[in-house]
Amino acid sequence: EMSMNPRLALLSAILVDPDDDLPRLVFADWLEENGTTDADAARVEFIRLGCKSKAKSRITPAETRWLDANWQRLLGNTVSARPDS
Repeated sequence: EMSMNPRLALLSAILVDPDDDLPRLVFADWLEENGTTDADAARVEFIRLGCKSKAKSRITPAETRWLDANWQRLLGNTVSARPDS
């Protein structure tokens, strides 16, 4: 039996309960320690920003500026965005 890689396991945990922030924050911590690309670093910031602002109906001007400045980093390239890379 082949075990699931940690990235896929963490993403699967997020899918099990999409409304729970804990799996997202665990994934952000894991990605901060194990990510290798700028896109991974941007994902960490994006996840934390999303969890922090989830209770609000609007994001702040500072959060909007961060998204404007960093949205392209979230995309990365096709290879780095794949869970098995």
